[in-house]
Amino acid sequence: MPSHDILTHITALADQAAHIAIAPDADLGGTRIATAIWNSLTQTAQKRSVICDIGMTPTHTPQEPWPPDSPVWADLRTMLSSPAAALASGCLTRGYPVEQEGCIVEAMIAHLHTEAKAQ
Repeated sequence: MPSHDILTHITALADQAAHIAIAPDADLGGTRIATAIWNSLTQTAQKRSVICDIGMTPTHTPQEPWPPDSPVWADLRTMLSSPAAALASGCLTRGYPVEQEGCIVEAMIAHLHTEAKAQ
């Protein structure tokens, strides 16, 4: 989890950005980190922000599924009411984590292309 100082730094940078993309790992920790970052942003910055689900990249490598009795299922379900609800839903649907740096880069490139086309 990002420290208070890191969140303060992220918030200051976000206030200067035209668009903000939060792209954590697609797992329980990622949903918690994305929520912490989102909650630290000003309302104005939140309106310019999106939380990306890197698991949506078509080239990610599927991982071993979480065991059926793992507490991660219940914990992700609680995240369905958080700012990272779409990410949590994607994690629940896939049933496994996506923690691949290449996917983060790919998701950011796709997001930037989408933003450029929208303008």
